[in-house]
Amino acid sequence: MRRIKLLTMLVLMVFMALSMVVPAFAAGDVWVQKADIPTASGHLLGSGFDGKVYVMGGQFGTAPAITYSTLTYMFDPVLNTWASKKNMPYSASYTNALTVNGKIYVIGGQSGVNELGFSNRVQVYDPSTDNWTVKTNMPTGRHSLGLAEVGGKIYAIGGTTQYSTTGGIKVEVYDTSTDTWTTKTDLSTARYHFGTAVVNGKIYLIGGAKGPSASSTNEVIAYDPVTDTYSTKASLPINSLTYLTASATAMNGKIYVAGGASGTSTLYEYDPLLDTWTNKANMPEVKGFQATVSVNGKLYVISGYNGTGNTYSPTVYEYTPSLTVPVAPINLAATAGNAQVTLNWTTVDGATGYNIKRSTTAGGPYTTIASNVYGSPYTDTTVTNGTKYYYVVTALNSSGESGNSNEASATPQGTVTPPTGNRALLVITLVSGLEKEYDLSITEVNSFTTWYAARAAGTGPEVYTINKSFNKASFLTRKDNIAFNKIELYEVNEYTPAP
Repeated sequence: MRRIKLLTMLVLMVFMALSMVVPAFAAGDVWVQKADIPTASGHLLGSGFDGKVYVMGGQFGTAPAITYSTLTYMFDPVLNTWASKKNMPYSASYTNALTVNGKIYVIGGQSGVNELGFSNRVQVYDPSTDNWTVKTNMPTGRHSLGLAEVGGKIYAIGGTTQYSTTGGIKVEVYDTSTDTWTTKTDLSTARYHFGTAVVNGKIYLIGGAKGPSASSTNEVIAYDPVTDTYSTKASLPINSLTYLTASATAMNGKIYVAGGASGTSTLYEYDPLLDTWTNKANMPEVKGFQATVSVNGKLYVISGYNGTGNTYSPTVYEYTPSLTVPVAPINLAATAGNAQVTLNWTTVDGATGYNIKRSTTAGGPYTTIASNVYGSPYTDTTVTNGTKYYYVVTALNSSGESGNSNEASATPQGTVTPPTGNRALLVITLVSGLEKEYDLSITEVNSFTTWYAARAAGTGPEVYTINKSFNKASFLTRKDNIAFNKIELYEVNEYTPAP
């Protein structure tokens, strides 16, 4: 009887423990400790790839007795295990690591026998082969810079070339496909030791130190690589989070800033859409100079300064955020082809899939034709030539489904056989319903149909120029510029001119 009572008490204890843990995990905003990294260090670098966390470089000790690391480790969050990988060719700290097209890039940083080793090296790690290579050097060697990737290009921003006394203003761009460097507009104020993160193609520079006095700042600046311009955003709630190199990361469309040089356990979440900061659950331990990496919707804070003396902690913590329903996709565009329509849209951070919806009536109602699609683009091959289709796309994650994207329409057309006669009337019907008619030579018509077919396949210029030879009056030339996405359909009427 006693054994039965004891067993019953154990079952109840396990049930109570599970009932306390599961709801907290489901709600998010929680930290869980993971396996320690084999070697504790500070100013180490980290990046995620294929569901794994890669950490490399860093340093041990304090000035003047500092040792710079070339160690490389891989952490498997599922197995909760660490594995050693091939060492870096050169040591690096006070910089960051970025994954671009399956390769991990480490640019600049401190390297050498003292803190004045300002590196301009570009080191690239291939996880598939466990091998490092060295690429074209960065034009300006520096450490404590910000690194961010947009469109396959890495932006090396700010930094310093003189320890703790001045920050840089340089913005240099590395093209990973061509192994070349270019320059962009300088920062207005020298800045270094700041955090960097990318959301929806914008680069956010967060906190850090600025100017010759190296004063800490809570300023947040957004850089637009397309326009090469800067804008000011809502400041960090506090300005003591200086030396933020490698401690800011983007995840699920939000930016997370953890810890700081002074040793703190704070975690802040920034929403770029609302331009607001929110204080989230504190880390279980004080952290500074750590690596911060996001993988599969979770945040990993690795090693770093623990706020006690000048020691570094090997601890690793995993953060699960509170998920929200993703925002609706934007910039949906539909391109017609022969018995198909191709859709492209701007992907949504935090989305795990997309639903494709279609109608033959503007504004719907829509029918879902594909569920949980991985991402853009998507080609609909269940269409009939000559029928106009209207599309919207929604984003998905574990919290639910977003609202509809903007509506896009297209009318698939069969292959047009270019005319062979002498002349033809080309009648173009625009999506607005307006008709444009042109009397052209067969050569000109063939040129137009060739352009249209290429554009439908996703190549060639977006706009076609038609030279109008009629009603020129005193004008030297008259031209119509027709945008592909404005064309509903076109018709070719060949004729033989009267003698």
